Amino acid sequence: MPKDKKINSEIGRTAISESIRMKLWAVSGGRCEICNRLLYSDQHFGIGGNFGQLAHIHAVSVGGPRHKYGMTADEKNDISNLMLLCADHHHLIDSNPDDYSDGLLLQKKAQHEERISVYPQGSFALGTVVKPITEKDDYDLDLVCEFDLSYGLTARQLKVDIVKPLLANYRRITGDIIEKRRCWHVEYDEVPNFHMDVIPAVDHVTCIDITDHDEEADTYSYLGSNPKGYVNWFFEQCKKMTDSMYDTYVHNENVFVDEADVEKVKRYKIKTPLQRVVQLLKRHRDIMFDGKPDKLKPISIIITTIAGQLYDNEDG
Repeated sequence: MPKDKKINSEIGRTAISESIRMKLWAVSGGRCEICNRLLYSDQHFGIGGNFGQLAHIHAVSVGGPRHKYGMTADEKNDISNLMLLCADHHHLIDSNPDDYSDGLLLQKKAQHEERISVYPQGSFALGTVVKPITEKDDYDLDLVCEFDLSYGLTARQLKVDIVKPLLANYRRITGDIIEKRRCWHVEYDEVPNFHMDVIPAVDHVTCIDITDHDEEADTYSYLGSNPKGYVNWFFEQCKKMTDSMYDTYVHNENVFVDEADVEKVKRYKIKTPLQRVVQLLKRHRDIMFDGKPDKLKPISIIITTIAGQLYDNEDG
């Protein structure tokens, strides 16, 4: 093998970004994507740790298992070319590449990952994030970690036995993971000025069940919720203005948008008056109640809902 090819291969192996690693652990649920084994706990002794291995479907090295010529370094280390596996199955697929073809592995990856979904809710999903008023405050990212109903997990199993270890063993955390009634609050050292509230949930097609912890009785149960439905309602309230602003954006920027990407552009490139008003109201709240107990502050969903109900697609 030429020397420069070997150097490129070694660079490729170390170029998997932390964000890709984090996303792969999330979408796989911290389980082997072939045998479904939990990878943040030793299967024999139950000792916590990171027992997962990132495996390439198409090898980085020329001559490696299922190597595909023409792939860039970024493509090789993209999440679409990676699987989270246990050590046994990582060794198995790379030792028997003819039996474990790229087509078979891509199929197994898709089947496994469609059972778990991680997505934002709240201000990040609505496009109404406001900057913290002081440097001491954090951005608050609300994430739903949604598992397929077929896992058959109780609320306690999902929240305590599955999601908490997944969060704890992924990266070095700041302080402790704090349990709130319906989520885990976590901060990571490598991501300053951000904290995440991660809500474990089970998919019911048209809605989800989220975990609910009664601290006094120390019991766990499921509670119905529909964060995707709320996001859809919010954007439906300003649809006419969004469509109008989208047409102006495409004309002024002289861009072509593929049909499959139209909704993404509308959500992430356009800021409607409704979204700006919600941001202004939330900023006003933060300033007015600065230094006062959090329980006195109007919560964001109330502000957002009232604004959404009153908005009639005005342009200002």
